[in-house]
Amino acid sequence: VHAGFEGVDGALQLASPTFVRAWMSKSGRSETLTSDKERAGRLLQFCLSDMILGCPADTDGGEAYGKLCGIPIVPCADGSFQRLRTPAEKKFLFVATPEECEIFHTVCFRFISTDLPASVLDHFRCEAMQTYCNVKTVTGEIAGGLLG
Repeated sequence: VHAGFEGVDGALQLASPTFVRAWMSKSGRSETLTSDKERAGRLLQFCLSDMILGCPADTDGGEAYGKLCGIPIVPCADGSFQRLRTPAEKKFLFVATPEECEIFHTVCFRFISTDLPASVLDHFRCEAMQTYCNVKTVTGEIAGGLLG
């Protein structure tokens, strides 16, 4: 099929991380995207592959994390999938250790799965992601709020 359309201008588009992010944000959650946690982890890894890990939040590279908002395939500790949103929406997802997930099991739908690829978890922990998306690393203050 690819060979048949190769000569037609604009018929084929490279599935870049930018294209996949935009497509997932527009298409919403689907069974295909959320049927397999490993697949979702690989898709997230691909969507993050052009982001600059460790880039300060106040730079163009840091601001690029805002383009992740709308992606509906963040696997959570309870097996559900949540959407990345802006911090203003106040529906935070938390990056935690497996022990913290156990302690806060009643809100595990808000905890990002701990068995995602390490590179994905590194992005979730970075300052820029936590500035432009609804992701926070569990701190003592957050833990106290979840308990209280």
